[in-house]
This record gives sequence, C-alpha cells and structure tokens, in this order.
Amino acid sequence: MESLKPLISVIVPVYGVEKYLGTCIESILAQTHENIELILVDDGSPDDCEKICDAYAEKDARVKVIHKENGGVSSARNAGLAAVSGEYVGFVDSDDTISPTMYEELYTELVNTNSDVSVCKLRRVRTKKQCIAPPSSDNIVRVEYTREEIIAEMIMVRTFSGSLCNKLFKAELVKDIRLDEKIYAAEDLLFAVEAILKAKKACYFSRELYNYFTRDGSATQISFSEKHITSHDVCLKIIELLEKEGIADKMKKYTDASIVVCNVILLRRLSGDKALQKKYASTFKKNLMPHLNRQSFKELTRSIKTNVIPLAISTHLYYFSLNVLKKLKSLIK
Repeated sequence: MESLKPLISVIVPVYGVEKYLGTCIESILAQTHENIELILVDDGSPDDCEKICDAYAEKDARVKVIHKENGGVSSARNAGLAAVSGEYVGFVDSDDTISPTMYEELYTELVNTNSDVSVCKLRRVRTKKQCIAPPSSDNIVRVEYTREEIIAEMIMVRTFSGSLCNKLFKAELVKDIRLDEKIYAAEDLLFAVEAILKAKKACYFSRELYNYFTRDGSATQISFSEKHITSHDVCLKIIELLEKEGIADKMKKYTDASIVVCNVILLRRLSGDKALQKKYASTFKKNLMPHLNRQSFKELTRSIKTNVIPLAISTHLYYFSLNVLKKLKSLIK
C-alpha cells in the first residue's frame, strides 16, 4: 500500500516563475510515489506565484506553502528545510519538471544499495516536447560510491554535478545543515558536500528523470556577475569541511583541480569584456596557479587543459587563443 511508503519532502523555492510553476507542481504531484510532502516556498515573488501556490494547497493536502520576504534561493531552501517532516528530502527548481517515476526510482535505488543518497541523471531540455518522451531504460549504468568518491565526482563535474535537484537524501543528513546565504554560485554543491560527508554510501543510476530547462536569459547563461566570484569561496569552504573530516590530503588533487576549473570558468566569463578582464583576470589567475600541479592537471578535462596551457604563460595569450578559436568556429559554420 502507498501509505506504507516513507514520506518524501520535496522543497521548491518559488520566485518570478508564474509561467512555469503550474507545470512544475503538477509533475511533482503526479509522482508514482504518492506519499509526497510538497513544500512550496514563495520567496516574496512579485508575480502571481503566491496565488498559484495557495490554489494548489487548497486542492491537495500534500502541498504546504510558506510565504516569506525575498531572500534568494538559499534562503528559500533553508525555510523549506526547517519545515521538513519526511524521512527523505528532495529539491526541485520551480521552472523545471520531473518524470513521474523519479522519486520512486530514487528511493528504490537508495534502498536496494543500502545508500544514504541516491542520484539520477539530469536531462537538459529547451522545450516541453523534449521531456515528454519517457527516459530510456536501455543500458542503465549503476554505480555505488563511498562518500569520498561521490564528492570527487561532484566537485569535478564528471558523471554528475553537485546540483541538489537530481538527488534524494535521507532526512537525517540534511536536517541540521543549511545553505550558506552569502554564497551566490555553486551554493548547492557546498550543501551537497556537507550532507554527503555525513553519509556512508551513495549510489547513481543513469536514468534521465529530472528535466532541467535552459532558457534564454536564465541565470546560468549570464556571462558574468560579481556574484559568480563566490564560487571560489565554495572551493575553499569545501576544503575546510574535508580538513575537519581528516580527508583533505586524500582529496587534494581533486580540490586543487576544482579551484583551477572554477577560476578558468570565471576567466572565460570575462572573455567579451576588456574592462572586466583588467579588473578581475589577474586575481582569478592568482587564485588558480598555486593549485595547478601535475596531479591536479591529470584530473582536468581536455577542454580545461587547453585553456590552462596558454593561461599559465599569460592572460593576454589566453584571451588571444580564445578569440582565435572563436573565429575558427565561425568560419567552420
């Protein structure tokens, strides 16, 4: 019986998404694992999100609504965490959707592998049509990880990232931790690492069950904001967490590589603005160079390696090479 299944609390921060919110909520309420507690956190949204949230709460007893002043996505998620009553916790962004079986499958994999965290594959989509087709069941890859292994996967963004949205956590891992509201980029990675450090085991399976919508003008497509700089702070805070656990030395090649990747990405974001390059490029290079060594270099992807080589000589050569590559790509097109 469904009532015998454990309660899963799903936290959804809501702000300025009235066009997409209904579709998101419907996909959560349509889960085959029906014992869901949907926590909608209206983060002072200026549009009709407040009314939409309240309307769903009136229709379905599984929906809980929190209205609060605007404080950002981390503040909203923290408010949701404080209201959790489920045995398991998941997160969904309010402009995305999930497949009907996502939480049933995440829970099943977690139980079958005796894990504390389960992770599915994330599907990047641009239209609703792209997420209508059911996820393929062919050639599913299943991997079981120690906490050190899954942290390495996340901070290096290999098989999957540190996003909270394609994961299911045992509530005991997350009930006493909160997202850092002063971090504005990669804040979910920091939270995920802190939670997983409390875990003994995690599992991953390659079913694309979370539909991540990429839209023009979305936050992930903005070229540069000073808020992005806090992603470097995340790297340093993760190292602090690993030091407390006594595993920083064991993870050093990965944390070094993550700092290199983080600052290369920041440098890339500056590529179209010479004024910003003058202001920030030397700082970002200074941040990464102490962490670029033989061990960390081996962990980098080919793309990052091709960026690092000219950058190690000079930032001028780095941006020159980016411009050359950009022109070559335009000629090929």
